[in-house]
Amino acid sequence: MLLIGSAGAGKSTFVDYLQEIALPADIRSKTLWIRIDMNPAPISRDEIYPWLREEIIKGCLTAQPKINFSDLDILKAVHSVEVNEFRKGEGRLYQNTPGLHDSKLGDLLGSLKRDRHKVAVNTARYSTNERGILLVIVLDNSDKRLREEQLLMFEAAQWLQREFRGLIILPLREETYDNHRNEPPLDTALKDLVFRIEPPLFQRILASRVNLALRELTQKGQKLLRYNLPNGMQVEYPSSDQGFYFSSILLSIFEHDRYVRRLIVGLSGRNMRRALEIFLDFCKSGAISDLMRLPKFGSLRVAMFFPLVL
Repeated sequence: MLLIGSAGAGKSTFVDYLQEIALPADIRSKTLWIRIDMNPAPISRDEIYPWLREEIIKGCLTAQPKINFSDLDILKAVHSVEVNEFRKGEGRLYQNTPGLHDSKLGDLLGSLKRDRHKVAVNTARYSTNERGILLVIVLDNSDKRLREEQLLMFEAAQWLQREFRGLIILPLREETYDNHRNEPPLDTALKDLVFRIEPPLFQRILASRVNLALRELTQKGQKLLRYNLPNGMQVEYPSSDQGFYFSSILLSIFEHDRYVRRLIVGLSGRNMRRALEIFLDFCKSGAISDLMRLPKFGSLRVAMFFPLVL
């Protein structure tokens, strides 16, 4: 499944919402989610697949902390296919000699443990398919890479789909998909499993973030904050004034001066993450007092009574 959208459009947030809220409880209980952060993933084709195997093993173990995967019975259950083949095959030659049979079985389990691909595939199968659970692998932050690196991430997702039975979710930037969807390897993507995430309006995102910040301030309780003026005087003010500061700038931008809003959205280029960074840079700017003298920014003066402490 491909999630296509611009940077900061909310692809990861969509997956969070799907996993934690949107899915009914009975379906959620029948899924095992492995979220792999692709930021530290190696770029080399020779290195990324071994790295992904280790991440899948770690994800399965982390998702099931109550299961001791080092226990002998669990090891035999994880590698049940190979163990059953041994018992039905050459293991029958040693069944009348229990010590030798156990020794040969131990050698088999040791060789399987050293084969990291077998460990990854068998651990995933034991954790999901054998229990009627769907494996869901999400390759987070794949869209933050360069074009060639994103295409490599798609190839890695195809490899995961071939080797592991489950649903693979891969976020990609829209420009990468739109420019190369008819070229290898993207031309093999199933169109029915390609979904687009359109970014919401910037004002809705910012209003939600401000409301979240206000709730956080309320939960932390009232306390005094301090800052120093250029003349050396120290000013104390209640933390609730930060909420007033946020709200004032928000109202000024979206109700009294649309020029600033259009400026922020235009500079961000549909990247809502970048738009939020521009907004925060504006809030922290040491040149705010100079900006207030400009006619276009006059409506923001009401918001400048209280500094923002980050």
